[in-house]
Amino acid sequence: MGFRSLIASILVMGLTGASALTPLATAQTPPPAPARPEPTGEEVTLSVGSNFFYAPGKFFTCLGGSVLWVATMAITFGTMYDDAARMVHGACGGRWTLDDADMRPAVEPVQQQR
Repeated sequence: MGFRSLIASILVMGLTGASALTPLATAQTPPPAPARPEPTGEEVTLSVGSNFFYAPGKFFTCLGGSVLWVATMAITFGTMYDDAARMVHGACGGRWTLDDADMRPAVEPVQQQR
């Protein structure tokens, strides 16, 4: 038996042994996501009202970031393209609207016991 045959035999046995153990090494399933509570009327009303200010504000912020991008690219002749791109991503990235989950408090208020 030559050296290559020996290496091939070892690899075949190793892969066969590893495939036999595969059912024992399956990944755990992630826990189910917590149920999202139903939005209240107050949360929906607040999110709709907030979008009247948030969406146009996001537009003007994105517009300003785009102007800064053009200025940075023009002044540096494109050598600071990475920094200019980060300006645009920072100004225009993310969500453009709010929903009821954004109006929900992060921590539920503590009820006083009497």
